[in-house]
Amino acid sequence: MKRLYSHLLLFCFGSLLVAQVQAKHSIPNSHSAGIQSFHSREVNDSIDIIHYQVDLLVEPSVKMLTGRALLTIVFPITQLSQFDLDLIKLNVTAVSINGNGVSFKQTADKLYISKFLPADTILAAIDYQGTPTNDGFGGFFFTDNSVFTIGQGINSYPPSMLRYWIPSHDEPWDKALLDLQINVPTPAQAFSNGELVSFAQEGNRNIFHWREVHPIAPYLIALAIGEYSTLDYPYRSISGDSLSIQALIFPHDVDKAKKDLKNLAVMMNFFETAFCPYPFSNYRMVEANNRGAMEHQTLTTFSNQLLTGDNQYEYIVAHELAHHWWGNYVTLADWKDIWLNEGFATYSEALYFESLYGGNYLSLYMEHLAEAYFAEVSRRGHFTVYNPAYLWGATVYQKGAWILHMLRWTIGQDAFMRTLRNYAARYAYGNVLTADFISVAEEESGRSLSWFFDQWLHQPGFPDLDISWNFTAGADSAFDMTIDIEQRQWRYFQFSFPLMIEIKTKTTVVVDSLWLSDRLNHFRLQITEKPLELIIDPQHALLKQYDIVASPGSAALLPDAFALVQNYPNPFRKGEQTTIIFQAPEKDAPHFVDISIYNILGQKVKILYHQRIAFGIQTLSWDGSDDIGGILPAGLYFIRLSSENSVINNKILFVH
Repeated sequence: MKRLYSHLLLFCFGSLLVAQVQAKHSIPNSHSAGIQSFHSREVNDSIDIIHYQVDLLVEPSVKMLTGRALLTIVFPITQLSQFDLDLIKLNVTAVSINGNGVSFKQTADKLYISKFLPADTILAAIDYQGTPTNDGFGGFFFTDNSVFTIGQGINSYPPSMLRYWIPSHDEPWDKALLDLQINVPTPAQAFSNGELVSFAQEGNRNIFHWREVHPIAPYLIALAIGEYSTLDYPYRSISGDSLSIQALIFPHDVDKAKKDLKNLAVMMNFFETAFCPYPFSNYRMVEANNRGAMEHQTLTTFSNQLLTGDNQYEYIVAHELAHHWWGNYVTLADWKDIWLNEGFATYSEALYFESLYGGNYLSLYMEHLAEAYFAEVSRRGHFTVYNPAYLWGATVYQKGAWILHMLRWTIGQDAFMRTLRNYAARYAYGNVLTADFISVAEEESGRSLSWFFDQWLHQPGFPDLDISWNFTAGADSAFDMTIDIEQRQWRYFQFSFPLMIEIKTKTTVVVDSLWLSDRLNHFRLQITEKPLELIIDPQHALLKQYDIVASPGSAALLPDAFALVQNYPNPFRKGEQTTIIFQAPEKDAPHFVDISIYNILGQKVKILYHQRIAFGIQTLSWDGSDDIGGILPAGLYFIRLSSENSVINNKILFVH
């Protein structure tokens, strides 16, 4: 979808094709296989539109639209006397079926049509006009220099927006073929999905006929009208065919667009190589005076605000292109499965950047995605990825991407990439549910994955871990190491997962995997050298938060007691930060807590914490600065926790 953006992360969203339509538009039968399968098991609906032929006359100066929609409709239930279409705030003036006028009525969002024929396929003609509207994000927009549509709205549910300008069966699973003729005043250009079939100029009007011969979901149908400069990106597909890639840009933004969209061909090559050849006839991006971006099939709409000339929104460019595999080629069947679009496109960003900059950059990128998700949890609370409480946020996008990242580590790189490729091939041009993806992942990995998807998709939250570790000298110069891990997450729902660790010694690094499934998890390991450091999740393969609450030389955090854990690292150097963990007991809470740094003369030089706390564990950091921001001299300092009758002191060694 539309990728919404913020400066926190630069953040940032089937129809049954009858034989004659397949033959007319050369759509292989295999393209409809996924759609037929979906219909037979899930959909119980009265109509199935297989083709839209729409003529639009657009008058930007008066913000008016006049339209005639010819809809080829299949009826699974032939004896219906009435059916309905979606249409919002446009006035229908006439309706006919197979050339015969029929009665109809309208409500605020529906058009009800009488059907007197028992036929299983009809041609319905609807004449309509008016001023099309929008929901603030999606719908139909008139601006000073352009007219455009956005196929999804973030302020509506369901979010499909085709109903704002074409009478339609505006459901994501009802894919159809499209012919759209757009009549606009000169010198305006008009673009839509697919390929330009014809162009004509009649007086002071330009008439453009666009055709999409690949099945398209209603929310992916779009138009853009304006005066644009065209940027071309020569590209040869891995299939061997030449593929047209273009950007349609307002003339005053061309220089910025040249910098911001310079890697389009590189992105295309990566996604083709990773997934499969690009599944459509061309790719265009069109600038609009909107917010965010939207992946309309072959015509991505891209905000003028995202053209900055410094390439800072390259991840959104990649996100929208990736949707042409995950969302357009393989399309969700139900909005409850929105993560199949948005989580996949978001993880595709990460895969693209990994291909450019390597695994370390991937780890950094995934941590940024996690931060965006944790920030949303603090604002909106916890909810599930499947059937989410909010469709357009980090729980769907960023946590959805993390689910794929964790699946990759769970089943292995080869099985993961086979899963993506075979998932795309099996449901090409069709519609899917989450169960379809899970089925392919289980086939390619050769194992049951219900334990994985049940907890990550259908349960809210993430692991939040308190980790304690220690060691003792054992026999034969070995060391016995203990690791205690408590899951303390929201509502104490317990996750089951492997946790990778690294144990650093003086000469080596010991790598191990711990399986966690309980609230309290205790592990004993034996290593040949003294453990110096415990690294949690070194590959950044798990969505989690954690604290090292006790380590060798630190005080344990005992229940119902104040505690101040020895800072780590200690000593620490100028330019670094040391971490400080403290605990306030639940008994007699809330407590007023002061945590300050003192020099060896007993003078208070830095206040780190001075406020009330209910109870629980808190983490602080100190960079060696004083209360006015200066860096203190190297030396020995003391950290003191004071509250009520409790005073705890620890030593801190600060070195330059």
